[in-house]
Amino acid sequence: MPRKYTRKTTWGKTPLEEMESAAAEVKEGKKSIRAAARDRNIDKSSLQRFIKKKEIGEVKSVAWGAVAEAKRIFTDEMEEELSKHLKQLAEQFHGLPPVKCRQLAFEYAEKNNIPVPSNWTKTLCAGENWFGSLLARRHLSVRTPERGELVTVVCAVNAAGNAAPPMFIFPRVKFKDCFMIGAPPGAKGTSTRTGWMNEDTWAEFLDHLIQHTNCTPDRPMLLIQDNLKAHISLKAVEIAKSNGIVLLTLPPHTSHRMQPLDVTVYGPFKTQYSRALDGWMRSNPGQTVSIYQIAGLVNEAFMSAVTQRNITSGFKSTGIFLYNREIFLDEAFAPSTVSDRPNPELQPATADDPDGPPPADDPPAEDNSLADANPPTVHGPHGCALPADSDVPCVPSQPGYVSPREILPFPKCPPRRQIKRKRVKTAILTDTPEKQAIEKAYKERQKKLAGKKQKNIKEKGKPKKKATKKKIIFSSSEESDVPVSIDSVSDEESSEDERSDPGNTDLSVGDFVIVNFATKHRSVRYIGMVKKVEDDEILAQFLRRIQGNTKEWERPTFAIKENDVAHFPKSDVVKKLPQPKRPGGTTRREQLFIFPCNLQGWNVE
Repeated sequence: MPRKYTRKTTWGKTPLEEMESAAAEVKEGKKSIRAAARDRNIDKSSLQRFIKKKEIGEVKSVAWGAVAEAKRIFTDEMEEELSKHLKQLAEQFHGLPPVKCRQLAFEYAEKNNIPVPSNWTKTLCAGENWFGSLLARRHLSVRTPERGELVTVVCAVNAAGNAAPPMFIFPRVKFKDCFMIGAPPGAKGTSTRTGWMNEDTWAEFLDHLIQHTNCTPDRPMLLIQDNLKAHISLKAVEIAKSNGIVLLTLPPHTSHRMQPLDVTVYGPFKTQYSRALDGWMRSNPGQTVSIYQIAGLVNEAFMSAVTQRNITSGFKSTGIFLYNREIFLDEAFAPSTVSDRPNPELQPATADDPDGPPPADDPPAEDNSLADANPPTVHGPHGCALPADSDVPCVPSQPGYVSPREILPFPKCPPRRQIKRKRVKTAILTDTPEKQAIEKAYKERQKKLAGKKQKNIKEKGKPKKKATKKKIIFSSSEESDVPVSIDSVSDEESSEDERSDPGNTDLSVGDFVIVNFATKHRSVRYIGMVKKVEDDEILAQFLRRIQGNTKEWERPTFAIKENDVAHFPKSDVVKKLPQPKRPGGTTRREQLFIFPCNLQGWNVE
């Protein structure tokens, strides 16, 4: 579909019904073309062309509407299926960004032999104007996440529509009163190193909430919360139980549906905060918002969004008050289809496998022994047989059609593995059994910490080990055949067997090795990722060490050094390393490699 165009003239705006009536009068002989055009204020040439088109076939639109229809890329059925697929991906929390949506549209057209504009072929994705018009026609929305410095705002509301003053958690080591300039009346402020909630700040919030609600054991209060680890602590449970607060946790992964604040309050709050932020930036051109303006901006948004209507609507939408156990429709459970797999613990055991059957079997291979050598055929628009690779577009009702779901299937988690992990469920934390379980876990954690401290004290009291002497290792680098002096690791860190067996006899693509480069004056070692293994030569991508970590040798971290690829003989490999871990989380952290070994003494650059 071409981009939306705003017309500047009234030419060609005659309704289709008027053209049909005028053409009927001419066909019946009642009027001539000139007379019919004059009586209906239609251009004579336009009416004449319309009559000729009617003689050939049915005319569905006039003027530019016919041109736009001819330039359409997908039919209504195909657009509807593509839009439905994108919506279902979003409902499962796997929505695609705009670029991925455009790439899917291009592949959709390519798989179904649909001609596309040249700019689609050049960029291998649909055009921005086409995608924008698709969003408008099909009522789609695509959002991208934003990043910024984290300041946590903790809120509490009740079913009557009232809200307690919020608490701010700033990402600072020390809290300053100036952070709270312009904050809502009665708000509390504190700080942590990261700006996240922890056990101590949650206990502070409970004290803050008790102060504003006046709850007591004689006047108890039900506090519904999620299963965040910071919320489930012995300190918080003791404060709650002594002040008449009943702590009820929601089932895991349900706060987006069952927490009233998430459902109807935080959305308008973020919208109002964005408006307040835009207003501040317009009033202060050239300045950036600092941490000292956040409380004032939150105050504007808090007064506009945390209203009685939004709060009561949240309790009603979640089915908490008034209680409604049928509040959620089947569509609300769409995200669970991603992880809907058999539980291995519930599978029956067999004689060969007492632990139960394997998680999943590989799909059977296709039998192509009887496949026809001739290509399959599809039916063209007029019923004629055409080869499958023909340029005639396929439609959903014809053989050979490829749907968006086949191009990009719905996400599915891999088979379950039997992992021993603590199961989390909804619970009343202030009940005696739950409180005792939390107290037991707290004591075990404190016992482990005490054991670590005692071990550290004993290690500090031991005499320091003597420094190891330097050893001479002969390098076989082509640059120099003279012995090079390097520091060897101590016996406790690496045994003689490990150092004598570098592991260069069995290398494959993807392995990580320490490579020794010797010059006339010194030897330099780097970590390389093997890209190619030949007879006596290796091609590797080298890494650079990330410095600054206090325990950088206990958790040595490296990143890929761009454009640093080189060949070297196998004999230059000093040590084969275990596979590193990839921390992930952000784009930058995905490029890091953390090795599960101590590299101190290897002198790796």
